[in-house]
Amino acid sequence: MATTARRKRKVPFLIILALLVAVIFGLPWACQRIEAPWSVGGPEQPTLTRTWEGPLAARLGAKYRLLVSLDYKELTHRSRRGRGRGNFWKRNNLTGTARLCTPKGQRWDYEVSGRADRDGTGLLLRLEYGDPSQSGLDLELRGAYEGERVAVTANKNPFLRDGTFKQVRTVSSADPDDSFAPIELRPGTREAFEAACR
Repeated sequence: MATTARRKRKVPFLIILALLVAVIFGLPWACQRIEAPWSVGGPEQPTLTRTWEGPLAARLGAKYRLLVSLDYKELTHRSRRGRGRGNFWKRNNLTGTARLCTPKGQRWDYEVSGRADRDGTGLLLRLEYGDPSQSGLDLELRGAYEGERVAVTANKNPFLRDGTFKQVRTVSSADPDDSFAPIELRPGTREAFEAACR
């Protein structure tokens, strides 16, 4: 009888343990599906978290190419404790890498951080170049995810007309506005990017 009583006590403990494990491992999964449905693929369902590629054109004619690979950034304990109300929806939920190719064939590699709202219509991508002494290369892209395309605008163009990088670029009659036109990225591959960047 003592053995039966011990077994009866063990069963609720095992059930509670199984439920606890399910909650711990299931919570990130549920948060991702609620907060970022664009990161969860399915049959015939596109996702934002993949590789995007496309042309960039400066207003004065120079042609560039951009490759962006995005991944979902999971909610961590630190990001749950935001500073103030509403920070949960403003936290970074995207991470990745990017590569920009200039008309001269130079390639600039970036780390990407950013966020997209639940439906992807509010998209912010920060492209940060690794060397702080060349922080003028950093770009901010704002726009929207629209299924099979990402439509964004860049906050600046850090390159001269010939594609040469300039740390501080001013707009004047000698150096007129040469900002990037609106950018449209499509699903792509690094191979396609490299082939187009010659």
